[in-house]
Amino acid sequence: MKKLAVLLFALCVMGLPAFAGIDQGIDKGMVHVSVLGGFTAPITDYEGDVAYGGNGPTYGAQLMFHGTEHFGIGAELNMAKYEKEKTAGVDYSADIARFMVAMKFTFTPEAKTRFYIPLGAGMAKYTGKSNGAEESCTKPAAYAGLGVEADLNDIFIIGGEARFNAWQLDKEKFGDTEWLSDVALLLKVGIKF
Repeated sequence: MKKLAVLLFALCVMGLPAFAGIDQGIDKGMVHVSVLGGFTAPITDYEGDVAYGGNGPTYGAQLMFHGTEHFGIGAELNMAKYEKEKTAGVDYSADIARFMVAMKFTFTPEAKTRFYIPLGAGMAKYTGKSNGAEESCTKPAAYAGLGVEADLNDIFIIGGEARFNAWQLDKEKFGDTEWLSDVALLLKVGIKF
């Protein structure tokens, strides 16, 4: 599953230069509306009582306003599902929903194919499940990553992102582990106006 996700991301990135002949870019005041989808993989070392499942799907939607050509700010709702995985004889799985203030710093906004740094901070509702029992908490969350996007025409954009996500846990419910994290590979389709 991980190899497939890496392959899809690599193919997306390699195909972006094909759109280099389109004279587009990001202008001050532009708005992007995007949907994102891909795969996520847990990376936190399990210290204590917390295990949260295996690789799974992640998806979301984002609204971004570009106050300048280089900087955008907006809102994002994203979700991930960590598939059932057996750890120490117990079946673990989890779901997470994150509402984030999303930010984007674009290196070359005038280019048809643009690299950028996505950042986000907000709140996450984490629900952990083990052998039929369920606990949840809502705590701070953040992400950082690297992305690339390209203009298909005057309206549509495509791209991809690699993200590191982290979120806090309630120690009273989930033991000694304070933070969990994952890596996500996302494909993005959006419109701009």
